[in-house]
Amino acid sequence: MLKRLVIKFQIMIFLLTLLITGISWGEENLVKIGVLAYRGAEQCLKKWSPTAEYLSVRIPGKTFVIIPLDHEQTYTSVEKKEVDFILANSNF
Repeated sequence: MLKRLVIKFQIMIFLLTLLITGISWGEENLVKIGVLAYRGAEQCLKKWSPTAEYLSVRIPGKTFVIIPLDHEQTYTSVEKKEVDFILANSNF
């Protein structure tokens, strides 16, 4: 029960972040979410793909995808603007 509440809270915070940061709602319909994959890409996709699918259904005209990243890729992906958002732990 608590786990579901935490997941719903995370999704709500993410959606609010989309609105507050003013994500481009123009022609670009693909939203790339970079996730620090500290347990590997497979585990990352297993955990976060349902969130991307949920957001894709709930926000018309947008398709959300999860991009698993290691520590180094996280920095370079942000520098090169290859992702729209980053999800990482607070120690990162």
